[in-house]
Amino acid sequence: MAHGIPQPMPFKLRRGLPQLCRTSEQRWVFANVASMIYAAGGIGILAAQHGAALSQSVFAVALFLLLPWVRFCWKTPVLVDMPALMFAVLAAVALPVSPFAALALAFAGAYVSERVPVWAAIFAWHPILLLALVVPLFNFLFWRTGEVDDDDLLADTLRHPLATGISWHKGMWNAKEMLAPWGLCLFAVFSPSLWLTTAIVVGYAQLLLATDTVRLFQQASPVVCVAAAMVVPASIAWVMPALLLVHWYITAGSDGI
Repeated sequence: MAHGIPQPMPFKLRRGLPQLCRTSEQRWVFANVASMIYAAGGIGILAAQHGAALSQSVFAVALFLLLPWVRFCWKTPVLVDMPALMFAVLAAVALPVSPFAALALAFAGAYVSERVPVWAAIFAWHPILLLALVVPLFNFLFWRTGEVDDDDLLADTLRHPLATGISWHKGMWNAKEMLAPWGLCLFAVFSPSLWLTTAIVVGYAQLLLATDTVRLFQQASPVVCVAAAMVVPASIAWVMPALLLVHWYITAGSDGI
Protein backbone atom coordinates (compact mmCIF):
# COMPACT_ATOMS: atom_id res chain seq x y z
CA MET A 1 0.00 0.00 0.00
CA ALA A 2 2.91 2.33 0.75
CA HIS A 3 4.01 1.85 -2.86
CA GLY A 4 0.49 2.53 -4.18
CA ILE A 5 -0.23 -1.12 -4.99
CA PRO A 6 -3.99 -1.86 -4.66
CA GLN A 7 -4.88 -4.26 -1.86
CA PRO A 8 -7.87 -6.58 -1.37
CA MET A 9 -10.60 -5.98 1.16
CA PRO A 10 -10.51 -5.03 3.97
CA PHE A 11 -6.95 -3.71 3.70
CA LYS A 12 -7.78 -1.28 0.92
CA LEU A 13 -9.90 0.66 3.44
CA ARG A 14 -6.90 1.29 5.72
CA ARG A 15 -5.06 3.87 3.66
CA GLY A 16 -4.02 6.44 6.25
CA LEU A 17 -0.86 5.01 7.80
CA PRO A 18 0.66 3.55 4.62
CA GLN A 19 0.32 6.97 2.99
CA LEU A 20 1.77 8.74 6.02
CA CYS A 21 4.53 6.33 7.05
CA ARG A 22 5.36 4.92 3.63
CA THR A 23 8.22 2.41 3.93
CA SER A 24 9.94 4.18 6.83
CA GLU A 25 10.35 1.78 9.73
CA GLN A 26 11.03 4.73 12.05
CA ARG A 27 7.70 6.35 11.17
CA TRP A 28 5.78 3.13 11.79
CA VAL A 29 7.50 2.61 15.14
CA PHE A 30 6.87 6.21 16.18
CA ALA A 31 3.21 6.04 15.14
CA ASN A 32 2.76 2.79 17.06
CA VAL A 33 4.43 3.94 20.29
CA ALA A 34 2.86 7.40 20.27
CA SER A 35 -0.56 5.87 19.64
CA MET A 36 -0.08 3.44 22.50
CA ILE A 37 0.76 6.29 24.87
CA TYR A 38 -2.16 8.47 23.78
CA ALA A 39 -4.58 5.53 23.86
CA ALA A 40 -3.48 4.70 27.41
CA GLY A 41 -3.92 8.31 28.48
CA GLY A 42 -7.33 8.40 26.82
CA ILE A 43 -8.41 5.32 28.74
CA GLY A 44 -7.47 7.07 31.97
CA ILE A 45 -9.61 10.05 30.96
CA LEU A 46 -12.46 7.75 29.92
CA ALA A 47 -12.36 6.16 33.37
CA ALA A 48 -12.48 9.59 35.04
CA GLN A 49 -15.44 10.57 32.86
CA HIS A 50 -17.25 7.51 34.20
CA GLY A 51 -16.65 8.55 37.80
CA ALA A 52 -13.39 6.77 38.58
CA ALA A 53 -11.07 8.13 41.23
CA LEU A 54 -7.49 8.94 40.23
CA SER A 55 -6.17 5.62 41.55
CA GLN A 56 -8.86 3.72 39.62
CA SER A 57 -8.06 5.64 36.43
CA VAL A 58 -4.37 4.79 36.77
CA PHE A 59 -5.30 1.17 37.47
CA ALA A 60 -7.38 1.05 34.28
CA VAL A 61 -4.42 2.37 32.28
CA ALA A 62 -2.07 -0.19 33.84
CA LEU A 63 -4.49 -3.06 33.15
CA PHE A 64 -4.56 -1.97 29.50
CA LEU A 65 -0.79 -1.64 29.10
CA LEU A 66 -0.23 -5.16 30.48
CA LEU A 67 -2.66 -6.84 28.08
CA PRO A 68 -1.23 -9.42 25.63
CA TRP A 69 -2.59 -7.45 22.65
CA VAL A 70 -0.60 -4.38 23.68
CA ARG A 71 2.56 -6.44 24.11
CA PHE A 72 2.01 -7.93 20.66
CA CYS A 73 1.60 -4.48 19.12
CA TRP A 74 4.77 -3.29 20.87
CA LYS A 75 6.72 -6.05 19.11
CA THR A 76 4.87 -5.66 15.80
CA PRO A 77 4.68 -1.95 14.96
CA VAL A 78 3.68 -2.16 11.27
CA LEU A 79 0.00 -2.46 12.10
CA VAL A 80 -2.97 -0.13 12.39
CA ASP A 81 -4.12 -1.56 15.74
CA MET A 82 -2.77 1.05 18.15
CA PRO A 83 -3.33 4.11 15.92
CA ALA A 84 -6.90 2.97 15.33
CA LEU A 85 -7.48 2.48 19.05
CA MET A 86 -5.97 5.88 19.80
CA PHE A 87 -8.31 7.67 17.41
CA ALA A 88 -11.35 5.78 18.73
CA VAL A 89 -10.55 6.51 22.38
CA LEU A 90 -9.63 10.16 21.81
CA ALA A 91 -12.78 10.74 19.77
CA ALA A 92 -14.83 9.25 22.61
CA VAL A 93 -13.29 11.33 25.38
CA ALA A 94 -13.41 14.49 23.24
CA LEU A 95 -17.15 14.19 22.59
CA PRO A 96 -18.35 15.69 25.92
CA VAL A 97 -15.91 18.58 25.45
CA SER A 98 -16.22 19.28 21.73
CA PRO A 99 -18.43 17.29 19.35
CA PHE A 100 -16.60 18.93 16.43
CA ALA A 101 -13.22 17.73 17.68
CA ALA A 102 -14.64 14.27 18.36
CA LEU A 103 -16.00 13.99 14.82
CA ALA A 104 -12.71 15.26 13.38
CA LEU A 105 -10.83 12.55 15.28
CA ALA A 106 -13.35 9.89 14.23
CA PHE A 107 -13.09 10.90 10.57
CA ALA A 108 -9.28 10.93 10.69
CA GLY A 109 -9.27 7.57 12.42
CA ALA A 110 -11.68 6.10 9.89
CA TYR A 111 -9.01 6.68 7.24
CA VAL A 112 -6.66 4.57 9.35
CA SER A 113 -9.12 1.74 10.00
CA GLU A 114 -12.75 1.17 9.09
CA ARG A 115 -13.38 -0.03 12.65
CA VAL A 116 -12.65 3.32 14.29
CA PRO A 117 -16.15 4.88 13.95
CA VAL A 118 -17.78 1.80 15.45
CA TRP A 119 -15.43 1.61 18.42
CA ALA A 120 -15.50 5.36 18.94
CA ALA A 121 -19.31 5.25 19.09
CA ILE A 122 -19.18 2.39 21.59
CA PHE A 123 -16.53 4.01 23.79
CA ALA A 124 -18.42 7.32 23.77
CA TRP A 125 -21.76 5.49 23.93
CA HIS A 126 -23.11 7.89 21.33
CA PRO A 127 -24.13 7.07 17.73
CA ILE A 128 -23.07 10.41 16.23
CA LEU A 129 -19.52 9.14 15.77
CA LEU A 130 -20.85 6.51 13.35
CA LEU A 131 -21.08 9.35 10.81
CA ALA A 132 -17.38 8.74 10.17
CA LEU A 133 -18.32 5.47 8.42
CA VAL A 134 -18.65 7.57 5.27
CA VAL A 135 -14.84 7.46 5.05
CA PRO A 136 -14.49 3.68 4.59
CA LEU A 137 -17.55 3.81 2.32
CA PHE A 138 -15.77 6.37 0.16
CA ASN A 139 -12.61 4.24 0.12
CA PHE A 140 -14.62 1.19 -0.86
CA LEU A 141 -16.37 2.94 -3.74
CA PHE A 142 -13.59 5.04 -5.19
CA TRP A 143 -10.38 3.05 -4.76
CA ARG A 144 -9.49 0.00 -6.79
CA THR A 145 -9.69 -3.36 -5.02
CA GLY A 146 -6.55 -5.48 -5.37
CA GLU A 147 -6.63 -9.11 -6.40
CA VAL A 148 -6.08 -11.84 -3.83
CA ASP A 149 -2.79 -13.61 -4.50
CA ASP A 150 -3.18 -17.40 -4.57
CA ASP A 151 0.15 -17.70 -2.72
CA ASP A 152 -1.00 -15.41 0.09
CA LEU A 153 -1.24 -17.29 3.40
CA LEU A 154 -4.45 -15.36 4.06
CA ALA A 155 -6.01 -16.08 0.66
CA ASP A 156 -8.79 -18.26 2.07
CA THR A 157 -9.53 -15.74 4.81
CA LEU A 158 -9.76 -12.87 2.32
CA ARG A 159 -12.00 -14.80 -0.06
CA HIS A 160 -14.17 -16.57 2.51
CA PRO A 161 -13.85 -14.61 5.78
CA LEU A 162 -16.93 -16.01 7.50
CA ALA A 163 -16.23 -19.66 6.71
CA THR A 164 -12.56 -19.30 7.62
CA GLY A 165 -13.25 -17.41 10.84
CA ILE A 166 -15.73 -20.00 12.07
CA SER A 167 -13.49 -22.91 11.07
CA TRP A 168 -10.34 -21.39 12.54
CA HIS A 169 -11.88 -20.77 15.96
CA LYS A 170 -13.67 -24.08 16.17
CA GLY A 171 -12.55 -25.72 19.40
CA MET A 172 -11.07 -22.46 20.74
CA TRP A 173 -14.17 -21.31 22.60
CA ASN A 174 -12.84 -22.14 26.03
CA ALA A 175 -11.66 -20.23 29.09
CA LYS A 176 -7.95 -20.57 28.29
CA GLU A 177 -8.23 -19.06 24.81
CA MET A 178 -11.09 -16.62 25.25
CA LEU A 179 -10.97 -15.47 28.88
CA ALA A 180 -7.48 -15.95 30.38
CA PRO A 181 -5.87 -13.28 28.12
CA TRP A 182 -7.99 -10.71 29.95
CA GLY A 183 -6.32 -11.43 33.28
CA LEU A 184 -7.84 -9.34 36.08
CA CYS A 185 -9.84 -7.35 33.55
CA LEU A 186 -12.34 -10.12 34.23
CA PHE A 187 -13.24 -8.11 37.33
CA ALA A 188 -15.48 -6.27 34.87
CA VAL A 189 -18.10 -9.02 35.25
CA PHE A 190 -18.84 -7.54 38.69
CA SER A 191 -19.74 -4.23 37.03
CA PRO A 192 -22.24 -5.28 34.34
CA SER A 193 -23.79 -2.73 32.00
CA LEU A 194 -25.18 -2.48 28.50
CA TRP A 195 -22.06 -0.47 27.60
CA LEU A 196 -19.78 -3.34 28.66
CA THR A 197 -21.97 -6.00 27.07
CA THR A 198 -22.04 -4.19 23.73
CA ALA A 199 -18.26 -3.77 23.67
CA ILE A 200 -17.72 -7.44 24.50
CA VAL A 201 -20.22 -8.68 21.91
CA VAL A 202 -18.71 -6.53 19.15
CA GLY A 203 -15.18 -7.53 20.13
CA TYR A 204 -15.84 -11.26 20.03
CA ALA A 205 -18.08 -11.06 16.96
CA GLN A 206 -15.03 -10.09 14.91
CA LEU A 207 -13.66 -13.60 15.43
CA LEU A 208 -16.28 -14.86 12.99
CA LEU A 209 -14.55 -12.99 10.15
CA ALA A 210 -10.83 -13.49 10.79
CA THR A 211 -8.19 -15.92 12.04
CA ASP A 212 -6.81 -13.62 14.73
CA THR A 213 -8.21 -13.96 18.22
CA VAL A 214 -6.87 -11.94 21.17
CA ARG A 215 -5.95 -8.89 19.11
CA LEU A 216 -9.54 -8.72 17.93
CA PHE A 217 -11.58 -9.19 21.09
CA GLN A 218 -9.23 -7.01 23.14
CA GLN A 219 -10.16 -4.04 20.98
CA ALA A 220 -12.94 -3.78 23.56
CA SER A 221 -10.27 -3.19 26.22
CA PRO A 222 -10.98 0.51 26.95
CA VAL A 223 -14.47 -0.38 28.18
CA VAL A 224 -13.38 -3.60 29.89
CA CYS A 225 -10.42 -1.98 31.67
CA VAL A 226 -12.54 0.91 32.92
CA ALA A 227 -15.28 -1.42 34.17
CA ALA A 228 -12.72 -3.67 35.87
CA ALA A 229 -10.91 -0.78 37.53
CA MET A 230 -14.16 0.58 38.95
CA VAL A 231 -14.67 -2.70 40.83
CA VAL A 232 -11.58 -2.12 42.99
CA PRO A 233 -12.47 0.56 45.59
CA ALA A 234 -10.22 3.60 45.66
CA SER A 235 -9.99 3.16 49.42
CA ILE A 236 -7.82 0.07 48.94
CA ALA A 237 -5.60 1.51 46.24
CA TRP A 238 -2.61 0.05 48.07
CA VAL A 239 -3.51 -3.45 46.78
CA MET A 240 -3.47 -2.37 43.13
CA PRO A 241 0.29 -3.00 42.53
CA ALA A 242 -0.12 -6.56 43.79
CA LEU A 243 -3.19 -7.04 41.62
CA LEU A 244 -1.22 -5.84 38.60
CA LEU A 245 1.45 -8.47 39.26
CA VAL A 246 -1.26 -11.14 39.29
CA HIS A 247 -2.75 -9.62 36.12
CA TRP A 248 0.63 -9.77 34.36
CA TYR A 249 1.23 -13.36 35.51
CA ILE A 250 -2.14 -14.58 34.22
CA THR A 251 -1.83 -12.87 30.83
CA ALA A 252 1.84 -13.75 30.24
CA GLY A 253 0.94 -17.03 28.58
CA SER A 254 -0.90 -15.37 25.68
CA ASP A 255 0.90 -14.25 22.52
CA GLY A 256 -1.67 -11.50 21.97
CA ILE A 257 -2.57 -12.67 18.46
